[in-house]
Amino acid sequence: RSNRRPGQQRFRHDLLEQVPKCPITGVDLPTVLQAAHIKPHAFGGPENVDNGLPLRADIHSLFDAGLLSIKPISEDRLCSIELANSKVEENYRELVNKYFKLPSITNMEYVRWRYNNKLLGVIE
Repeated sequence: RSNRRPGQQRFRHDLLEQVPKCPITGVDLPTVLQAAHIKPHAFGGPENVDNGLPLRADIHSLFDAGLLSIKPISEDRLCSIELANSKVEENYRELVNKYFKLPSITNMEYVRWRYNNKLLGVIE
């Protein structure tokens, strides 16, 4: 991704320093990790690490396209994956019914906001 906004590189650097792997896939290879905004910049989401998740590039694309949603389940940061359709499920079988915990720095208010405002097809 190109740096479309000032601060994007700093955001990614700071985020990966605190959360070195994708919470969904467990991948910790910086080359394929992107800094995803949970609450998009266009909707007032800040450039703070608590509004970010390091996501593997393809997972980030699915997330931004509204094809993958992170559903908060409990107060202890447990979440599940919701995939938008059977085509996505066929290609990402390992994510069907997947549960995972979000990092301690993640602001769950942003996660709930994103889940409640599905933003299908909104790319930041």
